[in-house]
Amino acid sequence: GIISTAANINATGSICPRGMTLPLGGTNTGSGSFQNLATTYGIGNNTAGSTKLQSAPLNFPLPGYFSDSWGNQGLSGYYWSRTSNDVYNAYFMYLTSSSLDLHSTGTQNSGFSVRCVTPGGN
Repeated sequence: GIISTAANINATGSICPRGMTLPLGGTNTGSGSFQNLATTYGIGNNTAGSTKLQSAPLNFPLPGYFSDSWGNQGLSGYYWSRTSNDVYNAYFMYLTSSSLDLHSTGTQNSGFSVRCVTPGGN
C-alpha cells in the first residue's frame, strides 16, 4: 500500500489506477464508500467485522501510520477516504484487531494508507 497525506491526494487528483478510486468517507453511503463496503460484506464495528476486513477477499492489513516515525504497526490501520471534513481535516477508516470506525477524521497531513476501490463493486 501507499502511505500518503490527504492533502497530497486532494491536490493530485487520483492516485488510483484507471477505473478505481479512493473510497468516499464520512456519512456517505453510496457506491464506492467505506459504508457501502461494510454493508456489502456485512461488516460491523466489532471483532468479527474487523476480522472480515483483514481476511480475503478484502485483506486490509494493520500498517499503522507515519508521523515523523512509524506508529502502531501491526496494531491498527488508518485508511484515507477522498472526502474532506473541512479545510484541515479529512475522513478516514480506523481499524484495529477488534473494532473499526468508518467515520474518523484526522488532519490532512497525517501519513495514513490508501486503498483504491472499484466504484459499484468496492
